[in-house]
Parts: sequence; structure tokens; C-alpha cells
Amino acid sequence: METRTISKEALHRTRRRHNWALQWCMNYEKMQGSGFAFGMVPVIKELYETEEEQCQHLLRHAQFYNCHPAGSAAICGIACALEENGQSDTADSIKVALMGPMASVGDTIQGVLVKPLVSLIGAGMAAEGNWLSILMVTLPMVVLLARWPAFNIDISNL
Repeated sequence: METRTISKEALHRTRRRHNWALQWCMNYEKMQGSGFAFGMVPVIKELYETEEEQCQHLLRHAQFYNCHPAGSAAICGIACALEENGQSDTADSIKVALMGPMASVGDTIQGVLVKPLVSLIGAGMAAEGNWLSILMVTLPMVVLLARWPAFNIDISNL
């Protein structure tokens, strides 16, 4: 297989699709697998010429997948890099190996550290009649912004 490069536009489209649509078609059979495959469409279309190859690789990415969205962005970026290098099997292995640990880190940071702490501070502010408590409760949304730069993590220098 010849070496191909993914255009920046395809990576941007993949990042947007992944970050916005990962959980849109969540189901009990494949969890976020359909959303992950939907995100990979621009990259797969650019790397593989025939429709048969594209469908084959998208079906691979549509398999069971479940991860915290912030951690999943890094996994998707890694999968894109491995697909570009022609290492489809490694991309699948990395997805399976990282989805559990990245899910536990993301869930812990968002659900155990950030939300309760911010909610307690916001409740205290609301009890005093401070209108900024509304802003404090929406602060955990900042954690969701971590998925945008996480997609572009360069692991080749680690």
C-alpha cells in the first residue's frame, strides 16, 4: 500500500464530527461505535479509493466502542495517524486498549472532581444570593473543551 497523507481539512472535519457526534447514535449494542465511525468518514474517504475498501474500514470503526468523550478525542487522533500509516490493525488494538483507561480518567475528572466541587461552590454562592452561581454551575462545560486539543496530541515524541 502506498503512503498517503491526510489533509488538514479532513482532520478538521474528523475532529468536528467526532467531538460533536460521538454520542448522537449511542446504543446498547455498539455504544459509541457508530459515532466513532461517523467521525472517521472524512479520513477513510481520503485514504481509501474504492467504495468497498471504505465500507470495510468504516465497519471496523463501527464496532463496539465506549469511552469518555474527552479521552476519546485523543484515541480518534491516534487512530487517524495509524490509518494514515497503513496500520489499521494497530489502530483497532489501540482503540480497544485505551478506551477503558481513558474513560475512567475522563469520568473521574469530570464526575468525581469537577462537578461536585463546582456544585458545592455554586450552592454556597446561591445561598448568599450571588447571581454568579449560575455561571459557576456551567463551569464543568470547560472540561468538554479539552477534547479539541486532545485530538492533535503528537505521541511520536513521547
